[in-house]
Amino acid sequence: MPCANHIVFSAFFVTVKGMRKIVLVLFVAISLNAFSRDGTDGIRGSITKVLKKAPGREADYSLYVLNGESTIYSLHENTKRVLASLSKIPTAGAVLRKIPVTTRFKTQILGGKVTDEGVLDGDLYLKGGADPGFVSETMWVLVNNLSRSGLKHVKGNIVVDDTLFDKNYISDSRQNVRVDRAYDAPVSAMSFNWNSVNICVRPGEGAGKDARVVLDPPNKYVQLVNNAKTSKDGSKLNISVERKPVEPFGDRLEVNGTIPVGYGEKIIYKNISSPTLWSGYNLQAFLDQRGIKVDGSVRDGKVGGNSEVLAEVESWPLSSIVSDMMKFSSNYVAEMLTKHLSGPSEDKVGNMKEGLDRIREFIADAGVSKSDFVFDSPSGFNRNNQMSAKDLAKVLESIRDDFRLYPEFLTSLPISGYDGTLKNRMTSPNVQGWVRAKTGMLNGVIGLAGFAGRKSGQVLTFVFIYNGSADMYKVRDFFDNLSETLVL
Repeated sequence: MPCANHIVFSAFFVTVKGMRKIVLVLFVAISLNAFSRDGTDGIRGSITKVLKKAPGREADYSLYVLNGESTIYSLHENTKRVLASLSKIPTAGAVLRKIPVTTRFKTQILGGKVTDEGVLDGDLYLKGGADPGFVSETMWVLVNNLSRSGLKHVKGNIVVDDTLFDKNYISDSRQNVRVDRAYDAPVSAMSFNWNSVNICVRPGEGAGKDARVVLDPPNKYVQLVNNAKTSKDGSKLNISVERKPVEPFGDRLEVNGTIPVGYGEKIIYKNISSPTLWSGYNLQAFLDQRGIKVDGSVRDGKVGGNSEVLAEVESWPLSSIVSDMMKFSSNYVAEMLTKHLSGPSEDKVGNMKEGLDRIREFIADAGVSKSDFVFDSPSGFNRNNQMSAKDLAKVLESIRDDFRLYPEFLTSLPISGYDGTLKNRMTSPNVQGWVRAKTGMLNGVIGLAGFAGRKSGQVLTFVFIYNGSADMYKVRDFFDNLSETLVL
């Protein structure tokens, strides 16, 4: 313990008038903060100095830093605070502890017998295995695998089976107000490209001309209305996109505003309203590219009893999926993995309630009393999740003490100055690469929590949380400055 008093006993032999006697010498060494041997003696003073420049009220901050069992610094550490995306720390820990890190999720295409002429006289089924990372590249591999079966013509429909999870696509754990931004995307056992579409906008050939708009990926699910125009060079970018569900299926994207000549490209991300149909129509588009004709339409359903697997593809291992969730703070991935925590199978539907129960158990196992925290959202996309800085540090320490999951957890965290949500933060040579931490942000909430390495070889655990009305970006920069005091 760096702040403890140490009493050191030393014994040695002396000779007095020919006689050997043992002389016991007592050295008392008082080890105070200013003289601690672990190299962290200056941290308290440095934090206190930096704290004087903190935006807003000191009472709105909760700070906790520890080195093993030794508390280095604490401020309002027992006060419960809104966590925002720091909530993904216990979510990641629970997932890595309860699901093998090598787990891969399968997406399958099934159907009846394909004739020698390459005809399937019936429906083609797309069955979701709830792969959070099922994207265009994965769809391409799946369809490429299917093409080797010799299939050329489907006389029936494309039927999308998402029955591994429940039909509650928008979790009750989210904020009540829905938005069409990608971070509020629906969650289904059959999902594609994070259930979001990219709208790529470029200027036309000259001022006054229509802007060029491309959807990625293009498919029949999305209807595009392009009202955007090209403005003169040097004018302000003013592009907006509004998504509206349309009947009988799909979404309409209306692109409005202006983009200057010579601007380059502006990409806007919007979620979609029906993940199953979105996945099915994208499958149809990829089949078209490989020359596989489908006579029917796309609909929801369940795999027929006489169907066999025609093609399948596996996800990246769980450890990589958790890394995607943490590096980019993906709410969508957090909810997908939480439903996996509920243990879905052919006989049991994956659901949010049981998944959240597993995360709460994980927090309690870390030594946090169930009465001391509220955890209703695996992503932190609400204002209900609350925990103190000290208790969140207990969760981090419990992960650090479990070798089965700590290496993958540490690798999943954004690295200061290098990647994820910390790519453009703490970029100075003194701190770049020395902090691995999860970020958090909601209106009135800023968080940063994880691990800070020191050149001495020590690794400190820290939790910084702010709940208040100060400028969020100033608080974020302040937390970066605090992190630097831990590294130096």
